Amino acid sequence: MHEQISEAFPFLQSIPRASRDAFLAQAVGKSLENKQVLVRDGNECAYLPFVLEGTLRVFKTSETGKELTLNRIERGESCILTATCILNGSSFPAIAEAEGSTDVLLAPARLLVRFVEEVAFHHIDSRIAAYLLKFVEGREGVVSRTHAEIASELGTSREVVTRILRDFEAAGCVTKVTDEQILLLYIDHMMKQNMGIADRVIRIALAAVVAVLYFTNQLPIIAAIILGILAVVFLVTGIVGICPVYLLFGISTKRNAAV
Repeated sequence: MHEQISEAFPFLQSIPRASRDAFLAQAVGKSLENKQVLVRDGNECAYLPFVLEGTLRVFKTSETGKELTLNRIERGESCILTATCILNGSSFPAIAEAEGSTDVLLAPARLLVRFVEEVAFHHIDSRIAAYLLKFVEGREGVVSRTHAEIASELGTSREVVTRILRDFEAAGCVTKVTDEQILLLYIDHMMKQNMGIADRVIRIALAAVVAVLYFTNQLPIIAAIILGILAVVFLVTGIVGICPVYLLFGISTKRNAAV
């Protein structure tokens, strides 16, 4: 079974081993007969389907009963519509049924979220930095959150949060990092813009290019998910002019940074 999965989806060999092992351990195989419905309009997107053999047809039905085919998912492909619904927390807006005998692998939605975090946000430190800036209280720089609360809201582990906060402390961005509820930040340092005009324009332009490729269906599903999230990151950092990752390494692309 694992060999069949690897042959149909070679990208699995390039993702972190922990994610690959979790995928293989938790994904569930399902065989569908011709015309058997996998998911209906309005259903929760609890799984992301990967087609091992056969074809899934995704379609909408009009009030008159006419069917409009939106997409066909062949062997070695997955459903970008389902992936979008999982990431947005929305219900499935169409019907997916088998065309002929079809074998699919159903990966729990939480695996997709974890995969995106580990691949697209391999450096979760930027998300934690943004989180701290969002919830800082006053100019004294107090964040009243425990490590466990931060981990829960960002969808990662408490151990990861603690390790990254220690790295922040070593970099001089955070002080008094403990397991308690209060964190004290050097908020003036973290709020200072560290991106130059050219840097910001390039990020916004890249986000625009990815958006065009996405909405014209020019990207395979995995690339669309990863690049789509990175595009959001580029767009936000390009607009506000602050890159949390730059803060960690003392980098600034502003021309007047050294003045």
